[in-house]
Amino acid sequence: IMMNGNNKDNPSSIPQFLNELEQGLDYVQGSRFISGGHQENTPLIRHFAIRMIHAPLFSLAAHRWMTDTTNGYRAFSRSFLQDARVHLFQEAFQAYEIEQYMAWKALRLGFECKEISVSRCYPPRNQQKSTASFSKIKPGSGYFLMIKPLLCLNLGLYK
Repeated sequence: IMMNGNNKDNPSSIPQFLNELEQGLDYVQGSRFISGGHQENTPLIRHFAIRMIHAPLFSLAAHRWMTDTTNGYRAFSRSFLQDARVHLFQEAFQAYEIEQYMAWKALRLGFECKEISVSRCYPPRNQQKSTASFSKIKPGSGYFLMIKPLLCLNLGLYK
């Protein structure tokens, strides 16, 4: 199970991820955008970028619609991680690439995949600029780091 360490995800969802893996799923993606999902104080630019840019481009590369493609709350089965077709150790993986690669690979290889509802809460808007943990994604270069893996996925540049 992967969960961002920025206090925006609720650890109470961990048993749900474990249950899905025990039921035979290979990739479980948390989503605040599906029925039962919850979000608070998501910056408008972030909401727009996920819903209108990142999710459509990722889904195009993966050949399957996913709703919350930047959400770092996800789980992978041992069989997926040990599959010889999955190449986790590539020099190209320096920032956000591996998270997107793993999700893309699970979907493209036909592993059993599912989105589950989770909660993602940002600090109140009046505290966002003063909160150090608000976001590690900086405008400009940070946005490019999020889009770069999508370009590489769509161009077939990863193994």
